[in-house]
Amino acid sequence: MHSAAYHDCVSPGYADRGTPPTFNARHPRIELPDLNGELIALQSKEALFLAGEKKNEFYRVDAGVLLISTPETDGSLGESRLAFPGEYLGLGFLSEHPSSARAIVASTVSSYPLNKVDETSEHCPVLRQKLNEAVQLEFNQLREKAVANGHRAPPIVRVANFLVAASHIALLEGRCPNLTSDSITPGVLAGLLNLDQDVLIAAFTQMMNDQLISCDPDFRVTIGDLKRLGALAAV
Repeated sequence: MHSAAYHDCVSPGYADRGTPPTFNARHPRIELPDLNGELIALQSKEALFLAGEKKNEFYRVDAGVLLISTPETDGSLGESRLAFPGEYLGLGFLSEHPSSARAIVASTVSSYPLNKVDETSEHCPVLRQKLNEAVQLEFNQLREKAVANGHRAPPIVRVANFLVAASHIALLEGRCPNLTSDSITPGVLAGLLNLDQDVLIAAFTQMMNDQLISCDPDFRVTIGDLKRLGALAAV
C-alpha cells in the first residue's frame, strides 16, 4: 500500500535535514541467511503499509526514516515512533498490521516473505530477538485495546485474545503452543484484563464447556482447539 495521504505529526522541516540516515554502529545491517530481499523505494510521505492491512511481508529499513503510528479506536492518531535503518517492521503474531508505516524522508526498505520468518530466525538470533519483541509489543497493544474496549468486547473475547497471544509467544519460544508455560492465578489474570474475577472464571467455564480449553487445579491452561479459539478472539 503506497499512499500520498499523510498526517502532519512530525516536526516541521524534518524532511529538509540533509541525507537520510543509513546503517551505522547504532543500527548495523543484519544479513538474513538464505533470503533475498526485494528493495522498495519510498518517497517522503508515502505509506509502506497501513493499519488494518493484511501482513504478507516483513521489512528492514535500509535508509531513511519511517513514522510508525498506531491509531486509536476512534480513528484518531495514537502513539507514534520513528524507525531508523536496521529496524524491522511487520513482525509479530497478528495477521493484520496494528500500525501504519510512512516515510518522512525518501527511504529504502527491503521486503521479505513473512512465511519465511520462523525458518530464517532459527539461523539469525538477532531476528529471533526482534520477532520476540514484536510479539510482546503486539500482545501489550492487544491487551490495552481489549481493556479500552471493555464495554464493547465480551469478557470471553478478551480471555480468548490473551490465550491466543500466549500461544504465539510459546511457539516462538520453542514450546508447545497449546500449553501455557506457568500457572497464573485468576486474580492476576483478572487484573491484567480488567475483569471481575467471577466474570473471568465464568468465561473460562464457558470455554471449557465448549471444549476450547481445559484447565488443571493450578490454573494451567491447555488449548484444545486453537483455530476456534482464534476465531473467537477475532470477534
